[in-house]
Amino acid sequence: MEVDSNASLPFIGVELLNLAPTIKTKVYVKPTNTGLLFHCQSLVDNRYKRSLVTTMLDRAYCMSSSWSYFSQECDQLETAFLKLKYSRHLFNLAVKQFVDSKVADQQHIPSTETTNPPSELSYH
Repeated sequence: MEVDSNASLPFIGVELLNLAPTIKTKVYVKPTNTGLLFHCQSLVDNRYKRSLVTTMLDRAYCMSSSWSYFSQECDQLETAFLKLKYSRHLFNLAVKQFVDSKVADQQHIPSTETTNPPSELSYH
C-alpha cells in the first residue's frame, strides 16, 4: 500500500494531490519507467505512431485536473517522443489538434466554469 508524502499519493498512474479543500490529479510516472514506446523508425504503420501520440495526450488530459498539469505532462511527452526520433512538427501538430478538439468539445457543453480538464475532487 502506498503512503502519502508531501500531501501527494501515487495511485495507478495518477498522482493525487491533497490541496485542501480539494484533491487535484496529475499523471504519475514511476521512477523506474524506461519510457519504452514505439520508436519512430520502428516497422509499424504510421497510423499507429500517430495514434500513440494521441493516446498519450488523451491519457495526460484525462488524468490532469488543470491545464497547467496537462501542459507539464505535454512537455514531458515532447521530451520522450523527441528521444524516440519523432519530429517536433508531428508532435506539436498532434498537440494542437488535440487541444483544439477538446476546447471545441467544451464549447458545445453549457457550463458556468471556464474550460478545464476533468473536474477537481472535493472532500469534506
